[in-house]
Amino acid sequence: MRLLDFLRVLLVFVAELCLSLGQSELLKGVVGEAVTFKYPVLKDGFLNYKSGVSIAHVSNSALRPVFVEKLKGRVHWDRETGLFSITQLFLNDTGNYAVQNTGGQSSVTTDFHLMVYNAISEPQLSVSDKGSLPQRPCLVECSVANGREVTLYWHSKGKTVSSTSSSD
Repeated sequence: MRLLDFLRVLLVFVAELCLSLGQSELLKGVVGEAVTFKYPVLKDGFLNYKSGVSIAHVSNSALRPVFVEKLKGRVHWDRETGLFSITQLFLNDTGNYAVQNTGGQSSVTTDFHLMVYNAISEPQLSVSDKGSLPQRPCLVECSVANGREVTLYWHSKGKTVSSTSSSD
């Protein structure tokens, strides 16, 4: 039984150590849309910039005013789920955030890295040198505007025949 108790304590220690190593959960959002931070604060806690600046504060299960001017009217907290969200995203909302739950016996913080992207356009196809012979080659191109971290795939008969990626 002592070994089992030791293993339980070790497991809790390793879990807390992993949380403290600063690994962030990646969130992706699109300009004009909303993003939800998937870590609940049911009674007391904060949504902060990773630098420590408070964005929003929940106290006694009620949302207190938003502290950051550029986020006023866009930060929400769902009383039922305890989740914070930011609506009407802008590109400059990209950054590091932390949800801090102070409602339990100890304070637990979860870090998030939010990446906000412009919406991509509908793919544009262009075909040149349309041949009438079955063997005559033609050029087909596909492109999107505002593509960051976009991959375009060409499929033929259910298989990927080509792909191209954009890092920015």
